[in-house]
Amino acid sequence: MDASQVASESDIILAPGEKGLYARKFRPTLTLFWLRTTMVVTNKRILIRYPNTVFGIIPLGFEEMAMPVGSVAGVTTSQKVKFGQLLFSGLLALVFVLVGFGQIAGNVGLGFILILLGGFFTASALNAISSSFAVTNSGGGRNECTVSILDKDKLTQFKNKVNEIIYSASSGGTSWAEV
Repeated sequence: MDASQVASESDIILAPGEKGLYARKFRPTLTLFWLRTTMVVTNKRILIRYPNTVFGIIPLGFEEMAMPVGSVAGVTTSQKVKFGQLLFSGLLALVFVLVGFGQIAGNVGLGFILILLGGFFTASALNAISSSFAVTNSGGGRNECTVSILDKDKLTQFKNKVNEIIYSASSGGTSWAEV
């Protein structure tokens, strides 16, 4: 799927004369796997569109960031671990799953509900490990977007492609694809 098609599918509107060069879709969290964060690089700017949620569960609109390619000083990726969330959610997941399997013999419905809650807390524990993409402008401002750790490799590929596009667009750079 090319960048212009990804942009049009996510309602990102390109300006006249703007051409989509590279685009990818990412999962913002494991629990909201059907929502997607879209990142697009054009010949003029970097666009990021990600979903907003209420209480981290209910989807409600989106936020869109854009930065001109000429003002980008650098792009980075990083991984973060929220240790408190990981520990708390992991322990709750373990308790709910163990108690749920213990309840299956006596009360199947309650056991099933407890196992589902254990699965939810397992996903919450896995959401404590995330990957971020940050764009720093030439004035030192920083825009950051967080995605699921499962999309870490795709995010790194996106960062590398953005770096290639940005630095080959300047007068001093040459794209590796051209060498």
